[in-house]
Amino acid sequence: MHMIRLLLAGIHVLRTGEVLVDVTPLRDRLLAVRDGSTPFETVVAWAADLQDELASAAAATPLPAGPDLAAIDALLHRVREEGLK
Repeated sequence: MHMIRLLLAGIHVLRTGEVLVDVTPLRDRLLAVRDGSTPFETVVAWAADLQDELASAAAATPLPAGPDLAAIDALLHRVREEGLK
């Protein structure tokens, strides 16, 4: 279940730039995976489809190839300075 959820989250973040938190629309399907009521072959096929979607999303993502290290460093400095006040 968690692998499927993480694949879904990865696809979502690559496509939208936002972290997927609410999986309510897929809750029942994910819980069926967790409790074993979904056949293993079905789960494997779903995961394979999601891996293909993840690869497609990665190839077309609007996200940068890497993090903005200067912006991260500046943020950390600001947080530390605020914490010292």
